[in-house]
This record gives sequence, structure tokens and C-alpha cells, in this order.
Amino acid sequence: MDNKKPNIPDCGDFTSSKCTLVDKKSALNATYREYTFQSNSFTMLPEELLDDTKECIEQILNNYIENKVFIKAYSTMQCIFNKIHVGTREVNETITSYFSTKAVPIQCKGEIDDYFEGEKKKFDYEVENFTNKGSNWILNECKTLTIRLVKFNPGNNYQDDDSDDSRDSNDDEWRLYN
Repeated sequence: MDNKKPNIPDCGDFTSSKCTLVDKKSALNATYREYTFQSNSFTMLPEELLDDTKECIEQILNNYIENKVFIKAYSTMQCIFNKIHVGTREVNETITSYFSTKAVPIQCKGEIDDYFEGEKKKFDYEVENFTNKGSNWILNECKTLTIRLVKFNPGNNYQDDDSDDSRDSNDDEWRLYN
């Protein structure tokens, strides 16, 4: 029996009035964890799904900050698109697409709001880019949001407080690409 302490502690199951945890996974002695949430209401825009899942995701991120576990977080949003026939306005085809963000470190509570702002901008851009290609695809629903957490070693750059850190958010050494 393996008595090793997991690298990223399990946060348990999360449910709020706005969303439900539908799946969670762990791998590599919990140096990787993922949590998939679904809104309790129909969400047609990325911002709506992010707003509905924010409370649970904040709880998860705060748990890791409080336990001084250094993580990089990134998300994947599952979106349903319909292809509309121009003449009849009928749905010809339905597809599921997945949009992902780049992993960013979250080491203090002040970085959580920045994380959500970055997620909103990225998902809005991706959906807008997909639908504006003149292919008659329209967004039908933003179905699930999966947050993925990877443990990392911050090296000498770690700040042991909740102050805003001064490093450049575009600094490539802090980014993990998925």
C-alpha cells in the first residue's frame, strides 16, 4: 500500500447553486488533477459558464494556496456549435469543440481574479474566431468547464504572501503550454 501524501491535496466534491462537479481525475501521484463542472442552467456564452463555475473553482484554487502547493492552472471549455443552412435556417450539423487556455501559475489569492479575466478573454476570443469564419456555425451552448492543475516548483521566485507579485505576466519561464 502506498502511504505517500498526494502532491496536490484532493479538494473533495463541489456543488453550488450554480454548478455541479461532474468529473474529477488525478494522475502521477496527484501532481496532476482535473475537475469538470457543468452549469445548473443553460449557458450560451463562455462568460456565463465561467461565472457559474467561479465559486467552486475559487474554492479549489484557494485550497492549494492555503496549503502552499504551487500549481499552474489551465482550463478547457466544451462548446456545442450548430451549422445553419442559410436559405432554410435549419440546423444541418451539430459538433462539439473544445477550447483550451495556457497554464499560468497561481501562487497567491490576488492572482485568482487575474486568472478568471484571462480565461474570459481567451474563451470569448476563441468562440468569436470560430464563428466569424463565414462557415455558418453558431454557438448553441457552453457545456462544461474543466480546470486542470499541475504541480510545479517555483524556484526562487516564490513570494510567501498574498501581495501582488511583480513579475511580468508574459514571462515565458512562468508559462506551461498545453
